[in-house]
Amino acid sequence: MGWRIVSRESPQECGRRSRLWLSKDVFHVLKKNTGTEIVKGIVLDFQGKEFQPTLSNYQRDLLTWPS
Repeated sequence: MGWRIVSRESPQECGRRSRLWLSKDVFHVLKKNTGTEIVKGIVLDFQGKEFQPTLSNYQRDLLTWPS
């Protein structure tokens, strides 16, 4: 139910939602650099999956902000 409420925050642009947990939305925001200050949380579950991150320095900074 909560994900539906969050999805209504910005149906077209996932970078304007307060929380991201669908991997396609998270990768879209990171790849296209469309995240905003509205994003408060990102959740990814890589359990059982191999993943090699290829992030730019700016994207790495976003992942560790605020430090």
